[in-house]
Amino acid sequence: MNDLRALLKEQLRKKAPRKPKPLPDPELLRIKEAAAALGVAYQTIYRWVYSGQIKPVRLGRAVRIPKSEIKRLASEGLAKE
Repeated sequence: MNDLRALLKEQLRKKAPRKPKPLPDPELLRIKEAAAALGVAYQTIYRWVYSGQIKPVRLGRAVRIPKSEIKRLASEGLAKE
């Protein structure tokens, strides 16, 4: 049993530590902030997130919208609704 524990400890030490994923955009907006920036209802932002029109950043349970997505939607003229 001690051999097994020693073997497991050795294997765990060899494993490379995980690197955290970098955030794609340092400026993230909350749903209501994104809605205000685009001049739409916050429900519309949720609908766009769940339909795949907006790529959100999820921080635990929180959903944030990168400013780059807001700029992209603004340049498209919100035509995808």
